[in-house]
Amino acid sequence: MIFYFSGTGNSNYVAKRIADALGDEIVNLNDRIKAGDTSPVETGERVIIVTPTYAWRIPRIVRDWLLKTELRGARLAWFVMTCGSEIGNAGRYNRELCVEKAISCMGTAQIVMPENYIAMFAAPQADAAREIVAKAEPKEWQFQTDFSELHTEFPELVDADGVGWFLRHVLRAADFMLTHPEKVRSTSLKYAEVIQSKFAAAWRSKVMQYQIPIFASQTKGAWTLRFDDVLANALELGPLRREGSELPLELTEKVTTALPKEIPSEVVCTLIRYYLANRQDDCEWVVLPVASFDAYFGDTSFSKKYLPKIPPEIMERSSAFGISRYRITEEYLP
Repeated sequence: MIFYFSGTGNSNYVAKRIADALGDEIVNLNDRIKAGDTSPVETGERVIIVTPTYAWRIPRIVRDWLLKTELRGARLAWFVMTCGSEIGNAGRYNRELCVEKAISCMGTAQIVMPENYIAMFAAPQADAAREIVAKAEPKEWQFQTDFSELHTEFPELVDADGVGWFLRHVLRAADFMLTHPEKVRSTSLKYAEVIQSKFAAAWRSKVMQYQIPIFASQTKGAWTLRFDDVLANALELGPLRREGSELPLELTEKVTTALPKEIPSEVVCTLIRYYLANRQDDCEWVVLPVASFDAYFGDTSFSKKYLPKIPPEIMERSSAFGISRYRITEEYLP
C-alpha cells in the first residue's frame, strides 16, 4: 500500500508513478489528516510513504498520523521524499519512527522535483521544471531489491511481494523472540529488537552492493564481497554437502578423558568431524568459522567459554589477517 501527502503536487505525482509501476493501492493522506481519520488501515506487509521534505524530515502532521494510526499487517516500510535539492538526515528520523511503529525500515529515497518553497527560493520556469521531472523518472535499469517477478519460477525462494527467504527467515526469528520473550534469553531479546528495526534496510543495502559493477563510481573500497565472488566460490566448491562422519567410540572416550569437565565432549567431537570434512589434501589447516559454531550450538559459550580452554594437545589454533584456523593433532584423529 502506498500512502502519500502532497502540498503542491510533487509527491502526488511521484506516488502515482510508483503505484502505476507496482500496481499497489494508493491512499491520499491529505484527506485522512484533514478529517482526523486515524482508524486502522489494512495495509499488507509492505508500506510505501511518499511525502515532501519539511525541514529535512517528513511533515510533522504525517508523522503524527502514522504514530496514531494502526497499520495492520505492515512489516516493511519504504520512505520516498521529494525535495528541491536534498533531504538532509531524514533517513535517521524515519528509522526512529519505524522503531516506534515496530516496523522494519527498508530505507529512504530522495527524489529531486521542481522547487516549490518560494519563501526562500525562486520556482523554476516551465521548461526547467519539465527537465527536473524528466531526470526524476526511473532509469531503464536501477539496482533491484524487489524480485517479485521470480516468485512464479522460484516460489520457495521469493514470496509474492519479492522478499527473499533469508530476509523472511531472519525477520520471523526476531518476531518469534519478541512474541515469546519467556522462551529466549534477555540478550537475544535485545538483539531481536535491533534486527526488527534495522536488519531489513541493512540487507537491502547488501543486495544493492552485490549489483554494483566493480569499477563503478559507487564502489567502495570496503566492499570486498561481491555477488560474482559468491558465484565463483559456489562453482569452485560445488553442491552443498551433508557429510557427518562418525567418530570411533574409543576416540570419543579419549576426547572426554582429556577435556576439562566444563567443556562438553560433543563440542570437540564436532570440531574433529568438521575438520575431517573440510581438510584439504595440500594443507592440514582448516578455517574455523567461530560465529557459525556459536550459531550451531545456540549461544556464544563456544567462543567465550569452551574454545579458549581446549587443550593444545587436542587442537592447535592460529590467526592471521582476521582469519582463524585450526588443526587437530594426529593423536586425536581416527
